[in-house]
Amino acid sequence: MINAASSSPRQTVRGATARIPQQRVIGDRSGVPVSDDVVAYLAGYTPRGVAAGHADWAKGLVLASHPASRLDARVLCRRCCDLAAWLVNVGYDLATPVETLLSDAVIDAYLRKTQRNPGTAQTMRSAFRRVRRAVTQERKIVYAGGRTDVDSAVRPVDTAEAHRFLSWINGIDDQHALRHDGLTLVALIRGAGCTRPDLDHIDVATFRAAPGGRLTLDIAGAMPRTVTVERPWAQHLQAAHKRVGSGSPFDLDGAHRKGSQRLKNLEGYYYRQQARLDPAHHKALPGFLNLNTYRAAWLVERLNSGVRLDRLLREAGLRSAASLDRYLQYLPDTCAPRTAR
Repeated sequence: MINAASSSPRQTVRGATARIPQQRVIGDRSGVPVSDDVVAYLAGYTPRGVAAGHADWAKGLVLASHPASRLDARVLCRRCCDLAAWLVNVGYDLATPVETLLSDAVIDAYLRKTQRNPGTAQTMRSAFRRVRRAVTQERKIVYAGGRTDVDSAVRPVDTAEAHRFLSWINGIDDQHALRHDGLTLVALIRGAGCTRPDLDHIDVATFRAAPGGRLTLDIAGAMPRTVTVERPWAQHLQAAHKRVGSGSPFDLDGAHRKGSQRLKNLEGYYYRQQARLDPAHHKALPGFLNLNTYRAAWLVERLNSGVRLDRLLREAGLRSAASLDRYLQYLPDTCAPRTAR
């Protein structure tokens, strides 16, 4: 039983993570000197088509991040040069403090404009954050049982944007397979916290009705687990079960269709239509759904509803309560009394 008078979701998770000892940052090279070979390489490296001022700024950041090899230095330098050109183009002065130029808001704006692949965008986001930490000595908290960084927290999906996307799906003709696939996909990413790889490891034969209109399903793949889906998302998955019966929920008429590919198709239709209907809004969209924000919304909702931490960790495929610490800022300080499920 969780008693609101003595505990809140925020306090429950923070209490669990506070007891986990801290350890050295994974991948932190701040204490490792840059080899003479890398320093000499950077000194003679001249990126093609890059202004001298941009290259100098980029090299300074790369040296501060202590690259382990020539290849690491070259890749990071190229990325920083591209970022420098974009920053100057949109009106920033490279003399501005790095904590401003490499803030999460600026990085996200840059990646929205330049990257369409979510995996590449996440890799670059992490690289720029490591550079920022190295230059500014920004503290990152890492726990022995898992990793957490409040600064890099994934914000739950914006309610207005989620509603816009769901309304667009509901507006598709009821006989169109894309509408059924769309509702199934939203139910999986928002109602079950699925990642892109998870979508290729769903079998509707594992869908089982649960009390209260809920549904449980098994997710195979890299993080095998069983998840309970709440209403109203459960009803969309029940409909998929009736349509398909077994196998992937996206298999129809004998054709095997991967969930990740169907999501990519759906994103393409959605963003092309947004470009036609609302060009100004479309320019601010990344061109792909950030499933991490949908998963974050699912995690915050589950935490706030009083789900037991051990159960939530199993359903989310997480190893430590410390992994949830980054979401605490999105939880209310107090909550109504309820029984942990």
